[in-house]
Amino acid sequence: MTAERTEQPRQPAGASVDEMLFGLMMRGDIDPYPVYAWLRENAPVAWSGGFNAYVVSGYADCDQVLRDHEVFRAIDEEMLAALFPQAAQHEAYRIFQTSLVGHNPPGHTRLRRLVSREFTPRRINGMRPEIERVCARLLDRAQERMRAEGSVDLHREVSVPLPMHVLARLLGIPEADLPHVSALVPRMLHVVDPAAGEEQFTDADAAFAEFGDYLDVLVAQRRREPRSDLLSGLVSVHDEDGDRLSGDELRTMVFTLWAAGFETPAIAADNGVATLLAHPEHAHWLDAEETAGAFVDELLRWETPGPVAAARRYTAVDTRIGGVAVPAGREVRLLIGSANRDPRRFPDSDRFDPARAAANPLMFGAGIHYCLGAGLARLEITVLLRELRRRFPGLRAAAEPVRRRSIPLREFSSFIVTADNR
Repeated sequence: MTAERTEQPRQPAGASVDEMLFGLMMRGDIDPYPVYAWLRENAPVAWSGGFNAYVVSGYADCDQVLRDHEVFRAIDEEMLAALFPQAAQHEAYRIFQTSLVGHNPPGHTRLRRLVSREFTPRRINGMRPEIERVCARLLDRAQERMRAEGSVDLHREVSVPLPMHVLARLLGIPEADLPHVSALVPRMLHVVDPAAGEEQFTDADAAFAEFGDYLDVLVAQRRREPRSDLLSGLVSVHDEDGDRLSGDELRTMVFTLWAAGFETPAIAADNGVATLLAHPEHAHWLDAEETAGAFVDELLRWETPGPVAAARRYTAVDTRIGGVAVPAGREVRLLIGSANRDPRRFPDSDRFDPARAAANPLMFGAGIHYCLGAGLARLEITVLLRELRRRFPGLRAAAEPVRRRSIPLREFSSFIVTADNR
């Protein structure tokens, strides 16, 4: 179970920065926070030969990199060949790195404007009834299975399907197609895994190609019969003015929205349940809408779903980060999970405390690349945790939750629960 971290910062005897980072990456059961603490205190901006990048672990330094898009540029096609030779051999890598998060102004501004209207607070809040409907349906099914079998895998039955169904509704992906297209997401996300090798990149290529073929069919359908979904809107923009949204950009935009909106809310939902079970004294924060948001924000800070920023940045000029000289043309990787536990920004940072004022965790980034879907993800997590709290006051773990590898996503592979009042 998730627990308080009280260990002092320490470095494994004789371990280098690379060895510590790759130790986190290759194991899902390891507690990363003592390692993050050691890095913040001893090597807050460290060169990693394994990552071939400067690794940044403090809140202020990560915030600087995220906000200064002139100095710390997205790794667009211009830099891909120089920094990542594998991009020439792997279409999946090129597609991801040239997505919305891989664009710089003015291209980024143009693409973001095309989809930002779908993520306004008013539009997102208008999705609440649909989110509540999907959540109720999934929990009904989970409750039935719990009554019949005594327990249920909350990760598989609820946490993963909820954002998948909501995102499918937003984009216009038919519900009957979800089992097929959702299975492609973990394979596509090989491209953001620092441990991925040739086999994983090749598998990501195949998954992207399969999703692309599927998307081409869906685009043709929307062109014949437009609907009120986001995909129809993007197809309309492409057809009316190809200079504003090319065919490749349309495909990449949907790739990005589908993959990014799928994993993070699911991981955060699992983390939320783990946190509720570890800290029942804070569960009452979910009883009212006014306080539930603070609980979710603190959750995203305390147990960050994406501890390493997926968006990669490089230095456009010689610069300094936290007093460390960084030459032009170097990649910078951000340890967001560490930044969100930085005691310089969050006093008593290892304590889960929904009462923190203006927490502002970096879970969703900052600056011009701040995540478009942050509001939607927060709403999904809030609705689910509140409904779980209402339905299962006696919820408890039926087995130790199992985590996958920690980097780039701190996710579960199973989370089996039961309840006294099932």
